[in-house]
This record gives sequence, C-alpha cells and structure tokens, in this order.
Amino acid sequence: TSKYKPRTSDKTTTINNKINELKFYNLIYEIKDKYMISYLGNFYLEYKNTEKLKYVFLSLLFGIQFPHPYNKSISNLFPFRVIVHFLLSKKLSYKLYNDEIFRYIMNFKFSSSSNSSVRTKELDELENLILKSRRNDINISLELEKIDGIADKIHQWDYYVSNILVEQNIIKKTKISEEKVKFFHPTRENTKIPTSRIYSRLEYVLTNEIKEFAAELIKESPAAEKILVYNEE
Repeated sequence: TSKYKPRTSDKTTTINNKINELKFYNLIYEIKDKYMISYLGNFYLEYKNTEKLKYVFLSLLFGIQFPHPYNKSISNLFPFRVIVHFLLSKKLSYKLYNDEIFRYIMNFKFSSSSNSSVRTKELDELENLILKSRRNDINISLELEKIDGIADKIHQWDYYVSNILVEQNIIKKTKISEEKVKFFHPTRENTKIPTSRIYSRLEYVLTNEIKEFAAELIKESPAAEKILVYNEE
C-alpha cells in the first residue's frame, strides 16, 4: 500500500478531512478517540474480488442517514436509498440530474411519522416535485438560488460524492448541457472576493451491473424507512 501524500503543508487538516470522509461512508467509526474499521469497511478493504466491490460499497451507502455528524444537512432520510429509489423509477425515466440531487433530495425532510404509508406518500410527493421541476427552465430557477449557499452543495456533490459513485461503478454520468451557471459561496468576514463554483447539468443513471442488486437492496431497506434515533427510549 502506498503512502498518502497531501497536496498542502497543512497535513493535519488534510488527514482529518480524509478521516471524516471515511466516517461518512461508514468505512470506519470512532470510539473513545480510537478509530475502528466497520464490519463492511473491513470486508471492503479485504475483499479480493475487485469486480464485486461495488456491491459492498452500495451496501455501505444504504446505511448513511441524515442528520449525519460529518454532513451539514438537516434533513432526516437515508439519502442514497432515496437516490437509488428514484434511479429505479420509471416515472423519472430511471435518471436524475445533479441539481435534483443537491437541491431536492439532500434537503428533503420527512415528517416525524414512523408510519410507512405516510412516509411513502411523502416520498411520492418529492418525486412529483422533481418531475415538476423538469418542466421549468433549469438555469432560470438556479439563478434565483445563487444567494442560498447552493455553491457549497454543487461542490460537494459534483466534485466529490458523484465522482466516488462513478469510480465505484455504481452510477454513470453524462454531461447534457455545455451551458454553465456560476455560483458564489456566501462572502465570509474578512473575505473580499467570494469563491465561485461552475455548474453544468449532468445526468445520472445506475450502471447495468448494479441495477439488479440495487433493486433487491431497496426492497430490503426502503427509501422511506424511518431514520435511527439513538437517544429514543
């Protein structure tokens, strides 16, 4: 195994970010300042058949829920289950666009109800919201959101999360629009020039190799399932 080489001299920050990324994907967890490899994480690292690692990684994704200690989202759902659920939806033509993921899915909040039929109805409402958005001019609607910190979401999804899913052969993406929209992070104190992000619309579909397994997973672990709350009696 080769050593990790940070791009900057601030090795502590870089390493901490990498560790938090491993935690986010449920590959490791922390107990009393000690890092432990999760069961699936260990299986992923030790599994010899690299062609089947995508199945292990998708299983890891199905365990990720929001709120999450290493993500700022205030929604209450299993985000990757919802993404897979919609990528298997004939109603949505078995595809999602990147703006639909970082604008709608990652921000969706179920009600506090634990009733599966209620939560399934809410999931259907989210699906209809996405369908409705497809009838609008995407660039015009995105222009209206420039001041809402959407640049951060674009950066996280387009540059990190989606690329990992592509690398793991879970999804494939296609650029469908060359037209670019520029967003700016909210200007922070002592910052004169805001950081900009460029957005181009991308289309995502499940890979042919993962579809059948994803369909089985979503049956066992539904997208509308209530998140785990550890402090409940």
